Amino acid sequence: MHALLEGIIAGLAVAIPLGAIGVLIIQRAVEHGFVSGAAAGLGTATADAAYATLAVTVGAAVGPAIAEHATALHWAAAVVLMVVAVVLARPVWSRGDASVVAAPPDARAASPLRSYAMVLGLTLANPTTVIYFAALAAGPALGAHASGASRAAFVAGVLLGSAVWQVVLAAVGAGFRSRLLTPTARRWTAGVGAALVVVLALRSAIAA
Repeated sequence: MHALLEGIIAGLAVAIPLGAIGVLIIQRAVEHGFVSGAAAGLGTATADAAYATLAVTVGAAVGPAIAEHATALHWAAAVVLMVVAVVLARPVWSRGDASVVAAPPDARAASPLRSYAMVLGLTLANPTTVIYFAALAAGPALGAHASGASRAAFVAGVLLGSAVWQVVLAAVGAGFRSRLLTPTARRWTAGVGAALVVVLALRSAIAA
């Protein structure tokens, strides 16, 4: 129970600061509804849990390896993020075509599975998250001699804590959806989402 609680706290701690990913989850919910936004949020929670799993299993080895190849990883992440930003910004470029702007969102773009995969990939593009969890796993939360059950409970807690917060963000976005579905608002939300991903790309490039 102690390890589960520590995991929940760790998951909330990494999720609550409202960065670009959090705002992007809200944007997905505004554009495509609660289910798509929640799926995006679960993508982030899955990435957090994946990195927590790495941390509690092979964290001591993964941390130095990530640090050794940090420059290449950051540049690769920056390139991928810029491509995603271009895709997200397509509604902004179509502003001159009234028929495109006024049309409902593309069903494929609204797919919960697509939202999940996209945000999962974006969150995984920040591999330094594993260092955060590795530090927690090596500290008093678990300790070097924690049992397998305790480590599994810690990962489950991270998944739960992160997922709860991401779903809250999706609910916030869905709550404002009726006010933000005009063609102009769609362009703005698409632009904001793309701009935030560009910020992530620039941060990754600067850190390289």
